[in-house]
Amino acid sequence: MKLLAGVSALAIVVALAACQPSPTTTTTIGPAGRTTTTTMIGTNTTNPNSLITGRWNGTETAKGMEGILTVHTVFGADGSYSSVVDGSGVNGPDTYQITITGTYSVDASLGLIKFTDLQADPSQECFPNAGCTPTLPGTSETDFFSMAGSHTLTLTDVAVSVSVTYSRTN
Repeated sequence: MKLLAGVSALAIVVALAACQPSPTTTTTIGPAGRTTTTTMIGTNTTNPNSLITGRWNGTETAKGMEGILTVHTVFGADGSYSSVVDGSGVNGPDTYQITITGTYSVDASLGLIKFTDLQADPSQECFPNAGCTPTLPGTSETDFFSMAGSHTLTLTDVAVSVSVTYSRTN
């Protein structure tokens, strides 16, 4: 192995050892003071987004007009975010699909994910006898997150306390 001038083999070994992952424990205080403690082994503390990078599927049963929502989400390593939400109505066969894109950043120390630059297609939802409303209430959202192992992720919207639990698909 050819070493750089002035760098000893011991210095390289010490530097590589410092890069090895170590366990980290995060306690998240969620809605209504609920706490979740998650221990991650091998997390990348220089890029907290790597905790959730990948493809995830989740399901939510929503009261009201949305009914059952199935959410297919991709968190990109570059901070990109996209979700396809499939919904079926409670009182009939009405179905719809919404695509949401934007960016995200993880603050693992606070147990938060901040979504920004959110855009929805379609930009509004229209329902019989209810009129049309914007699909998204704004262009950003903050969620509490917790993980049970590396394959289960729960996101809870800070503003409305609605939770979706996802399973990793890759």
